[in-house]
Amino acid sequence: MAIKVVTDSTSDLPADVAESLGIEVVPLNVHFGSDVYKDRVNLMP
Repeated sequence: MAIKVVTDSTSDLPADVAESLGIEVVPLNVHFGSDVYKDRVNLMP
């Protein structure tokens, strides 16, 4: 059985650290009025 560590984008885990440790970062949806953005995909800090 394979195990994968997964977190969401609110963890603020740097991309290089996540990649080096094999951690999957799932982007959260951020809503501004009627607009929806994916954190770290089309919305950057």
